Order: sequence, then structure tokens, then C-alpha cells
Amino acid sequence: TVEGDYAANAPFPVVYLRQRDTGMYQAMNRALERATGDSIFVLNDDDQLHNSEVLRRFGACLAETGADLVYGDTVWLDPTTQRRQYRRHNQINKATLVHKSISQQAIIYSKAVFAKCGAFDESFRIAGDYDWLLRAFLKHQIFAVYLNRPMALCSLGGLSNSSSAADRRGTERRQVIQRWYSEREVKLSGWYRKYLRRFPFGTALMNCLLPIKLRIRSVRDSGGRLRPDLAALLGF
Repeated sequence: TVEGDYAANAPFPVVYLRQRDTGMYQAMNRALERATGDSIFVLNDDDQLHNSEVLRRFGACLAETGADLVYGDTVWLDPTTQRRQYRRHNQINKATLVHKSISQQAIIYSKAVFAKCGAFDESFRIAGDYDWLLRAFLKHQIFAVYLNRPMALCSLGGLSNSSSAADRRGTERRQVIQRWYSEREVKLSGWYRKYLRRFPFGTALMNCLLPIKLRIRSVRDSGGRLRPDLAALLGF
């Protein structure tokens, strides 16, 4: 079989597990229980790494910084038109997370962060990773690093992006937001998104009205060395 050939030739242990489950988050939790390494990366079968170096570089960043997780950007591919869209995750704080999340394919987690924050909530079908991320940042105050480079090439049309799942996606996202935000925080986040975040130091000003800064460090990979991302100092 293809699986058998891959397991026999891969330069690392490969475990195939096929069982009935109630959804992707139960499947992911089962994988977490069996994982033996120090870091976790989740990639769906219709997605791929952006290049052959990203796991090594993001893994090195995770180890060097001691972060709970490291995230980068994603490139989304329309399989019909082959059009690509670059999605940056450079501006992440409590306010922006109301309106957008970090693509799971852009994140490499430390294994220890799941012991700290718990597993994915299996009651969700689509928004379980969004709920986990808010729990990690807002309840457990995890330390994260944004590495300014693409992590994965993702295919549009999966469960979380399909038009057929739009209603459920919207319902679950509202449930997650209500779980972690007050009505006032949601309203202020909309005002920030529309106005303040577009200006230099707008995030710092917003932070005076509503604490929105998270424990996130932004860096660039320059010749194999991590350097501060200067644009992040302006809030961009």
C-alpha cells in the first residue's frame, strides 16, 4: 500500500490510525494522545507545506524562543483557477481575534501547551481550533511568536471554507465569541478594526481603552537568525 511504502521509507516513525470518530477534533485529540515528540503540526490531506524548509525553521524558532506556539502566514490556492492569495497573520491581538483567527495550518505547537490549555473541544465541528486559540491566549496567557514567512499552501474548499458549511461555521464562531468576549469588547473591536488599526500606534491607543495586547513577539528570519520585526512596533 501507499501507506506501507511511506512508513517503510520515511526517515522517521510513521503511525497510521484509522478509526471512526465524531469529527476532526476528536481525531486530532486522539493524535495528540499518541504523539511522542516535543512539537505538534496539523496539516490536512489537501494542504501542503510551503517549502521543504519551513518545518525546520519554525521548529528551530519554537525551540530558540521557548514559545508555547509559533505561527506564520498561509498561501491559499483556488484549485479551480489556480489563483493564490497570501494571508498574513501579522496583526494579532485580542481585538482582531474577534474577526479572524490564525489558520491552523500556519501554527506549530509545543506539545506542552496542550497540557497547559487542554485539548480541542469536540462539541465543535468547524470552530474547535478557533475556540482553543482564544482559550489559550485569553485564559492561559500563552506566549506566542509570529515568524514573518509563509508556513503552508492551503487549498480552498475544505470543511472550514466551504459554502455548504457557511451556516454552521457562522453559528459556531458566534458561540465561540460569546464564550470568550463581552458585548462591549465585540463592539470596541469593530471600531478598532474599522479605524484605529490602520494608523501607526493605533494599537497602542486602543490598548489604553481596552487591553488587547497578547503575549506575542514578532520576528523575521534573516539569514537563519531571528531578528525583531520592526513593522510590528508600529502596530502593522
